[in-house]
Amino acid sequence: MSTKQKPKVVMPSEAEIPALTDRVTAINAELAKLAEEKKGIEARLEAYALAHSEAHEPLKDEKREGRRMIFTGASRSLPIVFSSDLIIGTFPANGPKHKELINILCGENNEHEATAEATLKLFFDAPSKWENRYDNGVKFRAAVAERLGSKIGAKFVSACTQTDKHGVKKSTTSFDYTHGKVVES
Repeated sequence: MSTKQKPKVVMPSEAEIPALTDRVTAINAELAKLAEEKKGIEARLEAYALAHSEAHEPLKDEKREGRRMIFTGASRSLPIVFSSDLIIGTFPANGPKHKELINILCGENNEHEATAEATLKLFFDAPSKWENRYDNGVKFRAAVAERLGSKIGAKFVSACTQTDKHGVKKSTTSFDYTHGKVVES
C-alpha cells in the first residue's frame, strides 16, 4: 500500500511574510468571487434545465430515482443531475409518519402492529425518534426491496421520501463536474 507523502513545507523568512500574507488573502478573495460567480451560473443553468424537462434523460444508475440533462460548451460537457433519493432521516415515535409506515406494513402484510414495529426496525433505529439506519437512498432502497418486495417496498419508500410543507417531494440538484467530457471540435 502506497502512502501519499506530505510535501515538505519551506518555512518563510520574516521578509517573505508580508508578500505571502497579501497573496493568500488575494487568493481567498478571488476564490470567494469565483464561488459567487459559479453559484450564479449554476442557478441559471438549473433554471434552464428545469424549463426544458423534455431534454432530460434517466440517470444511468437504475437504482436511483431522478433524471439528468447534459449541457455542452465549446470545450466541455457538463451533466446536471436531478435526483430524488432524499429519504427521511428521522421521525418522532407515534407521530404521523410513524403511524403511516405502520399502517402500510400492517395493511399490506397483514402484520400485527408488534410485527410491523419489528419490520420498521430493519430500516430505522427505534424511539424516541426513528432514525434512518442507512447513509444514502440507494442503500435504503436496496434494503427495502430485499426485505419487503416490490409491492410494499414501493409504498414504503414513497412514504419515506422527504416532502416539503406542500407535499412536494424534495430532491437534490448537482452539477457532475467529474463526468464532464472534453468536446471535440
